[in-house]
Amino acid sequence: MALRNKYIAENGSEKTLYYRVVEINSHYEKIKGELASKTVNFNIEAIDETDNSIVYESKETRDANQLFWHDIQAQDQEVEVLIDKAYEYLKTLEHFSEAEDC
Repeated sequence: MALRNKYIAENGSEKTLYYRVVEINSHYEKIKGELASKTVNFNIEAIDETDNSIVYESKETRDANQLFWHDIQAQDQEVEVLIDKAYEYLKTLEHFSEAEDC
């Protein structure tokens, strides 16, 4: 699964790229005397469809295109469910509001 969506390049031009979830982390931490902490986060990358290369640009450009770690509320879920939840979450962000599943 992936999303096809706009990408705003460093020079301000816009093109369409594929975005895919590349890593999901589920973290559980229990400190004695405290409630357990459970977190799930994921990272995405953008892929240029013309040559299948991963797009690497400045941190500011990556941030503008939502290419960073995202937290989701999906603790205690199977990996396949986490992947679906990650894509569902991305579609709630303004940058991905017009993204297409692919």
